[in-house]
Amino acid sequence: MAPPKEITPEQKRNMKFSEDRFQLLEDIHEMIGKELDSRGIPRRGVQEREKPMPIETPTPVKQSFFRRLWHHMAKMMGDRWWAGDDKGSPA
Repeated sequence: MAPPKEITPEQKRNMKFSEDRFQLLEDIHEMIGKELDSRGIPRRGVQEREKPMPIETPTPVKQSFFRRLWHHMAKMMGDRWWAGDDKGSPA
């Protein structure tokens, strides 16, 4: 069995950073819980939900023929033409 490796100063610093972040997350979780309690909202975890919350997807906006044509022409001309290149030709 190999002897345990020593922890480097960088690893110690990273572990301290992670511990601090976890403590912050715990504090935030506690603050949110207190706020929910003060508002009378029951605390529920993800596991306790009967069904998943619906995800709202934006309805696609149908573009007109001319808008699609304009975008197609913009792709063909390239970025330099739209950026105000004085030469006007792709290089």
